[in-house]
Amino acid sequence: FPVTIRSNYRYGGFEDSSLENIKIGDMVLIRLFHDSPTHAAVYVGNDTIWHHTANRLSHEDSLSKWVKRISKVLTYKGE
Repeated sequence: FPVTIRSNYRYGGFEDSSLENIKIGDMVLIRLFHDSPTHAAVYVGNDTIWHHTANRLSHEDSLSKWVKRISKVLTYKGE
């Protein structure tokens, strides 16, 4: 993600959360091919995320499949 997203998510109403406290609607930042996050997904409950990867339509996937690549969990608190 551009530096502006990684460092300014609080201005958009998001706050840090954790996998232990994840809830429906939280955004999960994922590291793909880099040490910093380059991908995002939305948690929809029951160990399930929705995301869009290259050359595929948006789809559901298992959160636990990505857990080793998750760099941050964000929850929306509003502005």
